[in-house]
Amino acid sequence: MFKGPPFFWYQKRASLSFKLLSPLLWIGQFFYGFFSSLKRKKSTSLKLNIPVICVGNVSLGGAGKTPTCLALYEIILETHPGASSHFITRGYKGSLKGPVLVKEDHTSLDVGDEALLLSQKAPTWVARFRQLGGKKAEKAGSTHLIMDDGLQNPSLFKDLSLIVVDGFFGFGNQHIFPMGPLRENLKESLERAQGIILIGDDIYGVQELVSRLVPSLPIIKAHFEVDQKIQKEFYKKSVIGFAGIGFPDKFYKTLQDINANILDFISFPDHYKYPTYVLRDLVLKAQKTGAVLVTTEKDYVRLPDSFQKSVSVVPITLVFDDKTKLMHLLREHLHG
Repeated sequence: MFKGPPFFWYQKRASLSFKLLSPLLWIGQFFYGFFSSLKRKKSTSLKLNIPVICVGNVSLGGAGKTPTCLALYEIILETHPGASSHFITRGYKGSLKGPVLVKEDHTSLDVGDEALLLSQKAPTWVARFRQLGGKKAEKAGSTHLIMDDGLQNPSLFKDLSLIVVDGFFGFGNQHIFPMGPLRENLKESLERAQGIILIGDDIYGVQELVSRLVPSLPIIKAHFEVDQKIQKEFYKKSVIGFAGIGFPDKFYKTLQDINANILDFISFPDHYKYPTYVLRDLVLKAQKTGAVLVTTEKDYVRLPDSFQKSVSVVPITLVFDDKTKLMHLLREHLHG
């Protein structure tokens, strides 16, 4: 079973192993942070003729960027009626460099799992070089470009940058990789953003920390919901869950929240490419126990067609606690 990121990334008190590794981690943190910052400062940003909304995060791993992008798409339709928003993403773990428009015959091996999910909602561009993808989207008629990830990518000028934070994990120990989960200096990233999307209960104390570092930065709270029909379908139902996402425990908690009877749960690495033998073992285990095999939407699109019929999905939707606050932010930064 996949154990996740180093435990000391999310420890408030330094463990013995952390202290022993500290000299090496400090060196790694310094060079990672230095070169990341240098790359951003030396890069030139392209300003498109359409607004670019970046949905990113400061930490490595899953914070909820893709669900936020999908929810944001709907909000933009409310604040800007008639808008034709497109998505742009790197296509992480996909083989295509792009720029390419995601089509029905693409698989996760081609464009990655996030791109497939986004393309179910709106035109989605995969582009390792965001400037090229942005130009393609603009030429294709996009009125707004929503960037899934890319806070640390300076190639496109961003009219609005939103940082997504999971309230349980927060910013971890606030150290830069490999000493901690951060991609860059926390204060520097917050100063480049125009808003924080805080998902779930603020166990970590994100609001207090952000208010201390950048007092003027708006914080918009949000939470995940499962459709009532899905909740009824899985109520007390015996399930075997599996997930290969940034933090598989989040999906485990979702199954608990909808009162499913969890017989077993298997965690895999983020963006895991499921071998046939692993999928066969999962299906066999479910058949032997009479349980329903369940996973996330993100995992489901990575499964071969032949196995999808044996697996059920528990989709989640991001809901903003104060939609009006977000709508005001969009109108303020997206030209009316």
